[in-house]
Amino acid sequence: MNKIRSLILAILCVFISGVPAHALDPNQPASSFLRTHFTTDEGLPRAVVDHIQQTNDGFLWLITNRDNLSRFDGKNFFNLTKPRPGTLTLAPNGDLWLGTLEGLIHMPSANFNKFTLSGLVSYNPGPGKASQVWCLRFSSSGVLWVGTADGLFRYDGGNQFVAVGPR
Repeated sequence: MNKIRSLILAILCVFISGVPAHALDPNQPASSFLRTHFTTDEGLPRAVVDHIQQTNDGFLWLITNRDNLSRFDGKNFFNLTKPRPGTLTLAPNGDLWLGTLEGLIHMPSANFNKFTLSGLVSYNPGPGKASQVWCLRFSSSGVLWVGTADGLFRYDGGNQFVAVGPR
């Protein structure tokens, strides 16, 4: 029981630690940003949120219904129709990586404020089903692990993916 309390206290400390969220307008009162529920009426493109990731600049990136990418700035949703990712992860350098049924998309953090699709780089871990990305994770050493319909791949920043799982 003490371990659970310690864990809850540690989690609360992390959330209360005062990490700045640059996406919010500091001239607006905090009460104008607080919400407990978002729906399509507020701009959320679909009702089911599959993945959510906060980038270093404070934006929230959401994938809804496994194919809608949205950026939330604390007040408004900005929705992209393409790419249609099924998963996403944040790189140690702050960039976003998106997994789609056609491969991987690297979105540099420099493009977050512009919210443009310029500068995107596409990758295919392998041929056929190996380009259907289901899961993405970065290790503590910065290696990107890519789970596909054809197995597990490792990417360490070069231009090659190495198959490490069953194919």
